[in-house]
Amino acid sequence: MTEDLIRSSRAGIRESELFLALGTENYARSIRDPDDEEHHLIVEQIAYAKSLGKPAAVLLDASLTSEDEKT
Repeated sequence: MTEDLIRSSRAGIRESELFLALGTENYARSIRDPDDEEHHLIVEQIAYAKSLGKPAAVLLDASLTSEDEKT
């Protein structure tokens, strides 16, 4: 994941009232897998929104198994 992409994603977060991500099952897998290149962007976006005191929410279109709930 490039630093440029992370920096460019911050502009939209700064200008908005909250950070809301709508994700598919692939998005959910990226959040759980630190080796997935999208993982770092997602985590950075959430952390950045929270550092600005903005609400952050991720809505996932995925079913969670009992194994997923442990992670």
